[in-house]
Amino acid sequence: MLGATLNFLNNGKKIKFPLFLFPILLIQILSVSCTIWPVVTALAAPQSGSSNDNSSLVLLALLQNGNTTGSSPSSNTGGGTSGGGTSSPCFAGGTCAVYLNIASSAGGNLGGVSGADARCVAGASGAGAPGDPNSYKALLMAEDGLRNLTTDWVLYPNTVYKSVTNGNLTITSTNAGAQFIFPVTNTVGAANATYTGIDASGATWVPKTAGTCTNAGVSWSTNSGAFTGWAGFSNGNLTNTVLLVDGGSPGYNCSNNLGLYCVQR
Repeated sequence: MLGATLNFLNNGKKIKFPLFLFPILLIQILSVSCTIWPVVTALAAPQSGSSNDNSSLVLLALLQNGNTTGSSPSSNTGGGTSGGGTSSPCFAGGTCAVYLNIASSAGGNLGGVSGADARCVAGASGAGAPGDPNSYKALLMAEDGLRNLTTDWVLYPNTVYKSVTNGNLTITSTNAGAQFIFPVTNTVGAANATYTGIDASGATWVPKTAGTCTNAGVSWSTNSGAFTGWAGFSNGNLTNTVLLVDGGSPGYNCSNNLGLYCVQR
């Protein structure tokens, strides 16, 4: 059986092809591309005479071209996402979304900065916020150092921000320092006090001293009325003021249930 051969001519020379290799070569052909199937079917049919030699030549040619003629990986030239998901990229210099997360019963105890971010993630889909819900973070500052202009800041520089809560109208843009430019063009939404912890009284925003519901060294971790949380107003007016993020003195005691600005990243 192993000594049996298939004879064929190549350039006038008689070449012997071991028959026991034929099944191995056939499997190789099938693994290259399903488009070769009609040829394989033809080769499998009974042949006689010189046609047997020609079939062998075709078989060897297919094996020689093999992977170069097989199916190639599909290319993705589009920029969207697959699976029907909504794609709305947010990047520095582009356009990003903001939505108003309505107050919960936690007061200023948001579970720290990470807890505030988790609240934004949880509320994004229900608010109709574009893009990946996991990309949303809370626009606030923290005295414990976990969020400020240089640490885990949520606004991009030189970027347009639109309000999901207010019909996707443009609120304002940010400057090179990743701070809102005032006056704003449109408000974030209807009147709601929102925890921010931002002191915008100077040229550079900083965490408000004793204004981030800080207990035992952790910001946004208490709802005690003995502590204060600095807040802005979602309907901050369109004059040249910073009311959107800094509503000024006296702030709110941390037992108050206020909203949050949630920003797309």
